[in-house]
Amino acid sequence: MKTAAKREAIDKNRIEALWRRVHTQMSASGVTTADWTLFETRRVPKPSHERYCTIATIFIREVGKLPKIEAAILMREILRPAAP
Repeated sequence: MKTAAKREAIDKNRIEALWRRVHTQMSASGVTTADWTLFETRRVPKPSHERYCTIATIFIREVGKLPKIEAAILMREILRPAAP
């Protein structure tokens, strides 16, 4: 985005630790390994749309529970353009 500020690169280990925290929090909310596989799928089968949306909602809620700076780091990681 043109208005986004340049940010320092975040240590990969810190990002991985945040992912682990969210994964642990989501597991405590009942998200299974199969759910994670579905959530990471690029093409969600139509019969799985409802479960996918439930998992996505849980994900956003769990990220929102992180301290603001950590939530921002994780969201920037999710939304950053893919490397060419």
